[in-house]
Amino acid sequence: MADREIKNWGLQGLEQSRRAYEARVARDLFPAHSPALIGAGSLYMALGRYPEADQVYTLLAKGAPRMGAVWLNLGICKLEQGQTDAALPCLRRATQGHAGDALAWLYLAAPARKPSS
Repeated sequence: MADREIKNWGLQGLEQSRRAYEARVARDLFPAHSPALIGAGSLYMALGRYPEADQVYTLLAKGAPRMGAVWLNLGICKLEQGQTDAALPCLRRATQGHAGDALAWLYLAAPARKPSS
């Protein structure tokens, strides 16, 4: 991330992938998944860049509404940004599609564990 030229090249490639996927989502009911966007969402989350990850997962959720990991990660992004009301439907959707995913259930319970201010 320190080399500006490489960073810009990577961001340009990511933007091309985003535009292409956005066009596929608008055109096709269930477009092929975008490995570039899935990887970008994971990277943004690992870096703690939740607003950027939120944008990626919001787009992925439009094209892959049955992908539990997308809903889980979108819910986590919302929680990390303090958007509990927006996180809950995402986390519920993650548990509905993948009832055995313990991580989804843990995050769904997270807002209930937070002390009230």
